[in-house]
Amino acid sequence: MPKGQGVGWARKIGFDVALRLHRSKKLASRWLHSTDADVILPRDYFERASAVGTPNAAALVYPFTHRGEVDVALARAVQLYEISLRYYVLGLASAGSPYAHHTIGSTLAVDATAYAKVRGVPKRTAAEDFYLLGKLAKIGAVVPLGGGAVSLSGRVSRRVPFGTGPAVERIARGGDFTLYHPHIFAALGGWLAALSDLTPVSPPGAFSKRLMARCREGGLDPTLLVEMAAHPTTEAALAAARRHAKTGAKLRQHLFTWFDAFRTLKFVHALEARSFPPRPWIDALRDAPFSRATAEDIDDSTGIDGLVLARINDRLAAMEKRPSGAT
Repeated sequence: MPKGQGVGWARKIGFDVALRLHRSKKLASRWLHSTDADVILPRDYFERASAVGTPNAAALVYPFTHRGEVDVALARAVQLYEISLRYYVLGLASAGSPYAHHTIGSTLAVDATAYAKVRGVPKRTAAEDFYLLGKLAKIGAVVPLGGGAVSLSGRVSRRVPFGTGPAVERIARGGDFTLYHPHIFAALGGWLAALSDLTPVSPPGAFSKRLMARCREGGLDPTLLVEMAAHPTTEAALAAARRHAKTGAKLRQHLFTWFDAFRTLKFVHALEARSFPPRPWIDALRDAPFSRATAEDIDDSTGIDGLVLARINDRLAAMEKRPSGAT
């Protein structure tokens, strides 16, 4: 292993070997699976991928759950971390983001041809799964699977700079646990809707006007979003999309390829830093329209133990399976 390389390089080696076997006609399936050594897989793990009928599917995401831990503090940290993952994906879905899927390396299967098209796993020390799925989502569908969950370990780990291990360790140390402010996802929804409103003949400045209209509809202050729309990077991306797109569908494809999973996360962080600080986790669940039902019967006065956290996660997981906008 080259010095300084880690999980991205390791996953790339495995995927690249599997791709070579696929090209040599030695694999019966088009799907290359990625998981971890401490994961417990459901019995129909491989069969489920073979049954996928989506012709343009580039990747599959298996449902997951984190196993309970003996240590009470660690068990609570694992449950809270899982809540944060589900809350973020539900928030993206409520905003209409095409990148509303989990990005956990041990829950993925990737189409071999799609894998080759995106030039494989990024050789990163962390978040290689996030960037891989971000690239795959631009060339095909990322399909969430139903059925039994992949069982993940909530281990503490320092092998990567961020991700499950470091996050669980940080949460277990105590302190206030927070989630993104719900208004961030409302603002993201306005931003994405305004992008979708554009046409190939929309003049410069049309995006800002559509943002203001969308914010009025949602009861949002458009000031910060209009300021972000006027950034040279945004204006250049919109102009390039208009130059290369002859139809509305092609324009939206260009725009949502540009405003990808990474830019979505940067947008969320920018709003958090400038206008919407994090909320205490239970308050965020109660305030967010997309997660409110999961916390309706939580009684703060009786304490929130592991069983309550597990129930919240079960409800959030069930909500992920509903169509966007369903209640």
